[in-house]
Amino acid sequence: MLNEANVKHVLRTTVVAFVCVLVIPSVLFAQWEPDYRLTANNDSSFTSYNNAWCVAANEDTVHVVWYDNRDGNYEIYYKRSSDGGVTWGPDTRLTDEPSGSYNPSIAIAGPEIHVVWEDERSQDVEVYHKYSTDGGITWGSDVHVSVISGPQGMPSVAVVASCVHVVWVDFTLMGNSEIYYCRSVDGGTTWDAPVQISYAAGFSTSPSIAAHGSNVHIAWHDSRFGWWNNEIFYRRSTNDGVDWSPEQQLTMDTTFSNTPSIAASGNNIHVVWEEMRDGNFEIYYKNSTDNGQIWSTDLRLTSDAADSHYPSAAASGSNIHVTWQDTRDGNDEIYYKVSNDYGVSWDPDIRLTDDQSISQNASVAVAGQKVHVLWTDERDGNWELYYKRNPSGNPGIVEFSDDIASAIHLVATPNPFSKLTAINFGVAQSAKHIALDIYDAAGRLVKNLLPTTTYYLLPATVSWDGTDQTDRSLPTGVYFLKLTTEDYSVTKKVLLVR
Repeated sequence: MLNEANVKHVLRTTVVAFVCVLVIPSVLFAQWEPDYRLTANNDSSFTSYNNAWCVAANEDTVHVVWYDNRDGNYEIYYKRSSDGGVTWGPDTRLTDEPSGSYNPSIAIAGPEIHVVWEDERSQDVEVYHKYSTDGGITWGSDVHVSVISGPQGMPSVAVVASCVHVVWVDFTLMGNSEIYYCRSVDGGTTWDAPVQISYAAGFSTSPSIAAHGSNVHIAWHDSRFGWWNNEIFYRRSTNDGVDWSPEQQLTMDTTFSNTPSIAASGNNIHVVWEEMRDGNFEIYYKNSTDNGQIWSTDLRLTSDAADSHYPSAAASGSNIHVTWQDTRDGNDEIYYKVSNDYGVSWDPDIRLTDDQSISQNASVAVAGQKVHVLWTDERDGNWELYYKRNPSGNPGIVEFSDDIASAIHLVATPNPFSKLTAINFGVAQSAKHIALDIYDAAGRLVKNLLPTTTYYLLPATVSWDGTDQTDRSLPTGVYFLKLTTEDYSVTKKVLLVR
């Protein structure tokens, strides 16, 4: 893998200056495909109730986790799709204990998959972790993460390269719960001592965690101002979880603000939550464009007389995707909406499920142009997992995620350019079948910069003259540089000017 300095260098180069905004007409008609049932057994299968992500995706590989009672007690299960959610492999049981395991959360970094959950194998409920380094084919041992006395639960995980970040709730003190954080800097092999994140009289619960580069973001709700006045709080670390900023209060209302979900893409941080200020629970949103220092005003995303609960958010470049469960139809159904301009404006609500039973606890993930949603559904007479995707619902060329950044290095300089662009590229190891292509704003291939059959000792540099005769004196405008290997691909905007 790339060392820490190289990874941070890659992350610094993900933001490219440009003066044009690309709109691709074909994605304006993105469609959701039919519901797909993922589990089929005679007992109950559940996603996590605490807003932890149970779905993660990288390119065309989609991973899901859940807890399942088919074995007589609840165990953690996993399955994956290697074709973008079209077909799915078999269920894989991740835990094997006579006690219960509940509420998993999943995060990925390239082929590495990390799962955390709450587990009853010791005297108290504790947080455990396990990982796979080969895309979910084989798995390591269970590792106890929350090595402090007392019950621990509601875990959530985020990962950047080999740095794994976990947050959970400590329920040790009667009448008081606090948020704790722990990290591993070697991919989950060893763990640092837990760090207390919240300090409040009352209950601090429902933590959500996001990470991008060396920045780690945590949001939660607590009742420090009274039992009927939950508020959303936030802290961040800018050095991989070593030091933490003071708490910031994100909501200022005198009623329930619950179950936040936080997502990060570069310096853009997004938080959604449910709130009762309108007389019923509605979904609210706010963001920060400076890595969590200053936050926008609250924006109400839903507007209906019924209750909206348990939002989940995923961010990708300028796109923010939100799912939640909603009772406007007489029973809980899964709804979705998206913003394509960093949260400034939002498309109308889209109802994703339509049956007479309950659909709940959805989570959302994005990879490339695909949007993936997972939830729990009772339409079959017992609780089963269902999945739905939109294969073109994440429009445009978006900045690549941290799991890709840990494996691919791609820099075009100068950018914008008037004559010559030097393109430096590399991956975590030498690779066969590497391609480097230029596309125009309409998605048409302009030029192949590399043959796809050469074996490359990386990093390497090539040049592209966007005004030479071979390139037909291309017009001024936005172009896209795409690097593809056997396992990864990433795209960058470049701007040709005169």
